[in-house]
Amino acid sequence: MRAERRQERGDRRQEKSKRGHRKDEIKRKCGRKETAQRRQQRGDSREETAAKGQERGDKREETAERRQQRGDRREERGDKREETGGRRKEKRERRQETERGERRQERGDEREETGDRERREETGVRRRERRQETERGERRDERGDRRQREETAERRQETEREKINISSPEQQQGMFHPKKTAGPAAAAAAAKAAAAAAAWLLQARCTGCVEQREQQQHMQQQQQLHMQQQHIQQQRHQIQQQQQHTQQQQQQQQQQQQQQQQQQQEQRTGSACRLSVS
Repeated sequence: MRAERRQERGDRRQEKSKRGHRKDEIKRKCGRKETAQRRQQRGDSREETAAKGQERGDKREETAERRQQRGDRREERGDKREETGGRRKEKRERRQETERGERRQERGDEREETGDRERREETGVRRRERRQETERGERRDERGDRRQREETAERRQETEREKINISSPEQQQGMFHPKKTAGPAAAAAAAKAAAAAAAWLLQARCTGCVEQREQQQHMQQQQQLHMQQQHIQQQRHQIQQQQQHTQQQQQQQQQQQQQQQQQQQEQRTGSACRLSVS
């Protein structure tokens, strides 16, 4: 009985071991399938990652090509801007040259006008001086004629008085006596001297008035000439100030142009550096 039981136990153990072996085999088979499936999945995932990497590489290449195209476009735009900037610069320089020519022409016209004005003023002053000299000469001639007339009138008066004295009855009879003729002769001489003195005083007064008037006119003419010269000097000073102002404006414009050119060059260098970096 014991042996049978032992036999049964051994059989049971064998069956159990067989069952265990079967389970192990089943587990092994399932594990192999799972591992194969996992390996398959890993391979698929690797292929997917490889495809994704390929796609990323393609995208990177596309982005690089786009960047290259953008850089080429920027270079083209920069070249176009440089060309347009050069054209604008040429136009600006031409405009500035034309404006400078116009300003020079205007300055030349102003100088010609001022020169003509000064010449006219000088000619006017000369004509005025000549006119004044001729007027003075005419006045002198008039004074000389007046003096000659007065002298001729005095001579006539003297001759008439002499005739009157000669035609007196005492002189005609030859009865001349110093005592008798002393009174009338002295009176005639005194009257003659008084008339001569009065004429001389009148003449002196007239000549003094005329000379005073001439001096006043001469002083007025000198003052007018001085005022005209001051006016001419003021005009010249104003012209010089205008020329200095125009020169200062030209210098400011040149400085602004130089600053603009420097800014444009800096912008071009900055854009070129950015393109090279990109």
